[in-house]
Amino acid sequence: MTMFKVAWWGYPNITFGQVIGLPDDSECLDGLDATVQIDIWSDASDGKLEAMNITDAVHRSLDESELEITNNALVGLDVEFTQVDFNPSTGKSHGVVRVGAYLERN
Repeated sequence: MTMFKVAWWGYPNITFGQVIGLPDDSECLDGLDATVQIDIWSDASDGKLEAMNITDAVHRSLDESELEITNNALVGLDVEFTQVDFNPSTGKSHGVVRVGAYLERN
């Protein structure tokens, strides 16, 4: 069993969650339809509000942005949805930003 050690800097915190890539090839293009989940965590007393504000900032920063990437060509980038929940048993709020990207592979 391999163990990974993750650095933890406390709250609030942003991490990458699930990443999914599906081939989307055509006759002349080698494409990839990717989905990335970005997780936002807060344990503040107003944690849901803090998580909502950070989730909104991530959403506004990424939606339809024209990021430059080095290995492939980014054709499109869109935020598919956002969500914020509070877990009373842990006292933590969790925000999710799911981003969809279409890549043309080189």
